[in-house]
Amino acid sequence: MQPRLGMAVACAYCSFENHCTAEGILRSIIHQLLVQHPEILPIVKEHYDGHRLHKTPLSLAKVVKMLNSVIGSIGETHIVVDGLDEISEDKERTTLLQVLQTLPARVLIFSRPLGIHLKHLPSATVFPIDAKEEDIERYVVSSLVNHLSLQESIRGADDPLVREVATKIRETSRGM
Repeated sequence: MQPRLGMAVACAYCSFENHCTAEGILRSIIHQLLVQHPEILPIVKEHYDGHRLHKTPLSLAKVVKMLNSVIGSIGETHIVVDGLDEISEDKERTTLLQVLQTLPARVLIFSRPLGIHLKHLPSATVFPIDAKEEDIERYVVSSLVNHLSLQESIRGADDPLVREVATKIRETSRGM
């Protein structure tokens, strides 16, 4: 067993446009941990060289094994996944949650409610945070009123144009 190196943080931001996969996110996490702790490169190289020599792709199981080795060498590791709900395939979401559950790391996930997936992460503590429509409208009004370039064109929070813009954004925001 190697000595533990300290602490690291890795983040994954998922969006519909990126077509995120569990394996892609896990590989990204490995990459981020390597950037923070280049001294653990031999651990990854050991796994990678065998596959490169035989011209075979790394399987998801090997990626998970490599990630476990990397995290084990680093010590305190924190992983943040933002937009879990934006992973379009349920299978990918489930796979990611199942892997995250097994890692010796602290995991923080930001997502719209996905109750059906909580069974894959039984240790999770859920903190519901819902944007209320009036909060969104209040934020937009405040942003418009305090925007330096717009201050000459609008007459404050009660300006009809400000109200109209804030209302349209609230109506189309879908809570985001």
